[in-house]
Amino acid sequence: MHFFCDLPYVVSKKLFDFLEYETRLSLRKCSKRTKNLVNFFPISFDSMKIFTDPFSMKLWQMGSEVKVDYSLSNGIYNILKEAFLAVFFNTTDETTIEKTVNKMGMILKNKKIKIKNLVISFICEHHGAEEVTREQIYLISNLSKMMLASLNHQLIVENFTIFYNGNQDEVMCFLPFLKPGYLKKIELFNRGSGDAPLDKVMNLPQVIKTKQINISNFDSVPLESFWNIPIVHLARTNINFQEVNSLIQHYFQLDTFKYIRFSAPEKDWFPPDSPTFDDGENRKVMIVKGPKFAIRTIHRMDRRYVTVRKIPLPY
Repeated sequence: MHFFCDLPYVVSKKLFDFLEYETRLSLRKCSKRTKNLVNFFPISFDSMKIFTDPFSMKLWQMGSEVKVDYSLSNGIYNILKEAFLAVFFNTTDETTIEKTVNKMGMILKNKKIKIKNLVISFICEHHGAEEVTREQIYLISNLSKMMLASLNHQLIVENFTIFYNGNQDEVMCFLPFLKPGYLKKIELFNRGSGDAPLDKVMNLPQVIKTKQINISNFDSVPLESFWNIPIVHLARTNINFQEVNSLIQHYFQLDTFKYIRFSAPEKDWFPPDSPTFDDGENRKVMIVKGPKFAIRTIHRMDRRYVTVRKIPLPY
């Protein structure tokens, strides 16, 4: 194993990027030098997925799956056991969930772990299993929060995606434990009521420092929450012209702004007296000049969305 230890740093790092997680664990047992080398280089995972229906927690690395349960056979057994409990006893298997979360915690104790995509689904996919799924969501979210809080570091995650039913406390079980600044994109897909609150989430440093945020199905979202975020996508969200006009004035003070896109089902989204023109492609356009750049607002009437984009001067 001296082969690994004597290689130049760049070569060693590239080599370790191709090693699977289980292989790295085996190398740690070869010698003290190799163990130190393995511990030094980061471990990159393509994705970490947490689902509730059926329950699963998985890490994926370079196309190969690292299961955070016991084995393939035990994984199938746990799914069947979970289905049996749901159908006949209307309950969930707490032991399986607790053991799996603990095992995930053992892996995530490594400060060198980097995760490209963290995907969480708290959605019931099977009709009639809603009560069991709610129990699982409560268990998984709270046990995961305790596990993440027990780590002495924040997780290095590039993209965070969650599908949930509007309870922002479920988001708060994960998002505060991700490293601010490193997080590039946040996606919040609300499958519950459109009047669900979002105030706790939007005040997090993880949100304030992210480069892009995608939000779906919220009746009202305070646009000042997005002042410092370069790229914003808002689907199924009600935003009027006056709100956007105020946002544009703030954007002129920021060089980081790129664009914001949101739903606009109304055909006459622009007020009648606004300085707009038709570009001949079923789109109404308004351009506002600023001191350093201009901002172009386009209402795509056939697609029913509005895009507000930064453009250079002269346009």
